[in-house]
Amino acid sequence: MNHLAIYSRNRSRDYIDLMMNGEKTLDIKWSYNRIAPYKKLNAGDYIYIKETGGPVVGRIPVTEVEFLEIIHPDQIRDIFLNVMEEIGMVDEAHVERVTKRMSGKRYATLFKFGTPEPLKLPVKIEKRDRRVWIADYNLPVELKLAYGIQV
Repeated sequence: MNHLAIYSRNRSRDYIDLMMNGEKTLDIKWSYNRIAPYKKLNAGDYIYIKETGGPVVGRIPVTEVEFLEIIHPDQIRDIFLNVMEEIGMVDEAHVERVTKRMSGKRYATLFKFGTPEPLKLPVKIEKRDRRVWIADYNLPVELKLAYGIQV
């Protein structure tokens, strides 16, 4: 299955670059409700990485997935501390800042990346809704051509 995930470029830590160069090997998507990618993502799926308001810059295969229901708020901090390096966090102060932002979230999807496949020429696609994750994404012709997928 294909997924489209929207990521912002952060001035202090560019997670898109970290994913595309293989330094960020795991990601976590948090939510208040059971929304995608929760229970929608599987090992073997591809995530197409799109910049907010920008093009698709590459894709990454998913190698492992874990779904968690958050029972106690301390779980969020513990999860971050266990995977700090893999998700690109720099220190415990960074963990504390992000933990505060995630407080109240009830569901987590942890997923490991395979080898990233960046595009030499990013592909502009049309996307007009506000969703940051689209499961079972129907690839547009432009992306199929960019990755040599039969049209």
